[in-house]
Amino acid sequence: MESSNKLTLAIGLVISSLILGFFFYVSRNESNTVKVVGYASESFESDIIRWNFNVTEISFNQDLKNGYARLNKKINDLKNIINSNKLEDVEIILKPISINDIYDRDGITNNKKLSQEVLITSKSLEQIEELSTNPSIFIENNVLFEFSNIEYYYSKLDDLKKELLGKAIINAKERAHEILSATNHKVGDLRTARSGVFQITEPLSTEVAAYGLYSTATKKKNIKVTVSADFDID
Repeated sequence: MESSNKLTLAIGLVISSLILGFFFYVSRNESNTVKVVGYASESFESDIIRWNFNVTEISFNQDLKNGYARLNKKINDLKNIINSNKLEDVEIILKPISINDIYDRDGITNNKKLSQEVLITSKSLEQIEELSTNPSIFIENNVLFEFSNIEYYYSKLDDLKKELLGKAIINAKERAHEILSATNHKVGDLRTARSGVFQITEPLSTEVAAYGLYSTATKKKNIKVTVSADFDID
């Protein structure tokens, strides 16, 4: 019985030694790395423009049918103007018509405002900018806008992000090399890498957000990203 207990104890000690040795190896192995944050940024220019605005028509409550007809004519005139400019890759999207009551000073409504939102996307940035900032041709055709807004996008953004991540990894390796340059060690293989969020901002902007940014306000933009990387130490 005593010898059996001794054997069990010996086996337990061997297993414990193996487990402790394994964790010691893992802990030593994990510490034999250098952790750095790489950074990359690049300026680029948008190649897609989106213009959105509302076309409106005022109608008497008893004259809604004709109000719809007048609004529809404005939309058709608008399409003809856009198509006559021969824009590149143009797309016109019409949102559902909304109707809102118009009240006078006494809180009485006799009129309604019919409104339809229009979204126009195109690769002809300069032509859309000209139309949006100098809409005389629309005014001549009685097509008036309630509001007008321009946004800029980039069709090859995914490719640009991949390229930037590669540059951030290269920058991270360069930083790891600088850290180890005063020692007898060298930068080894990349062990892990984790990308931060992309910050797409106006030029010279220092704005950042934890969830990332994508400014559409300007044609020219700046994109930046960080990458947290672990390299083996050789």
